[in-house]
Amino acid sequence: MIRLLGKEYSKEDLVRYSSNINQIAGISKSRFADGKSDGMESYTVKTGSGLVYTVLSGRCLDLSSLSYRGINISYLAKPGIVSPQYGYPSDSEFGRYFTGGMMATCGLQNVGDGCDEEGRHYPTHGWIGLTPAENSYSKCYWNHDDYIMELGGVMREGALFHENLIFTRKITSKLGQSKFEIQDVLENDASEEAKIMILYHFNFGFPFLDEDVKLIFPENIVTSLTEDTEAGIDENLKMTVPQDNFTEHLFSRNIKADENGFVTFRIENSRLGMGAAIRYEQKNLPFLIQWKSMRSGDYVLGIEPSNNHINGRQKERENGTIRTIEPFSKLEFNIQFEMYDL
Repeated sequence: MIRLLGKEYSKEDLVRYSSNINQIAGISKSRFADGKSDGMESYTVKTGSGLVYTVLSGRCLDLSSLSYRGINISYLAKPGIVSPQYGYPSDSEFGRYFTGGMMATCGLQNVGDGCDEEGRHYPTHGWIGLTPAENSYSKCYWNHDDYIMELGGVMREGALFHENLIFTRKITSKLGQSKFEIQDVLENDASEEAKIMILYHFNFGFPFLDEDVKLIFPENIVTSLTEDTEAGIDENLKMTVPQDNFTEHLFSRNIKADENGFVTFRIENSRLGMGAAIRYEQKNLPFLIQWKSMRSGDYVLGIEPSNNHINGRQKERENGTIRTIEPFSKLEFNIQFEMYDL
């Protein structure tokens, strides 16, 4: 049975009520036709529960926006939605093409500041976030009494005489539910070992994010990642009103996974009567980064499961903490996002 807006329905019930299921839920495909987003394709998913989110096939199938019950949850950076052809993967230009969005994928070979290594430049947060999907698709179908909305595609990060990394993403939702699941598979289709850095950059913005927000983490040990962060570590859980000239704070959280190997954290706004939960498998994402920017005009909270400390490829290698993927092997990443009522 499908639970929709407080009532249960079978497939037959919903077909009787609806001449076209798209009036309740589904996936629509569109193409941007203005500004720096011009030409990029996207998928918009509505689940019927009040959850609506948009996925950019031109940028790694990342989520550009998400709303719940008509209220915006995500953060949109100053440049807005930027097509990959306007991205210049150099360190000084990152802020000009960083869209933010509900979720941005960073990596696959660098996360953090850009660096030069072995005659190659690895830009800030890597290339994957500017990589369009190949063989992108969307489909909606019944599985018994569940109506499934699924989309996906493949991103390729490869270079002559260097890496050949294949990144396959699938995002699924069900009618009546206020959540989605991301299932990613990273394959090394080369005969050499590859160094891997990956980070899932979830970004919360106004009006969901404000001074009423409460962060709820499992028991953890929090450390600061910058000198400016150290001064604010005692208020790492506290959100404030926007502050002029606020310097971003970066924290790392060492969290013990549950008995199933997953970590769950929550962000709640009691004034709005809603919360968000992110649950992810810790095996291949051992670190959790918190990005807190209370700066006026750049007001955002980032919660970021990661396999590194965002120090950049060179420092991670020097510290002996950089991870690798063996030739012709694969890694899997599983993340679930859910909105709920308080």
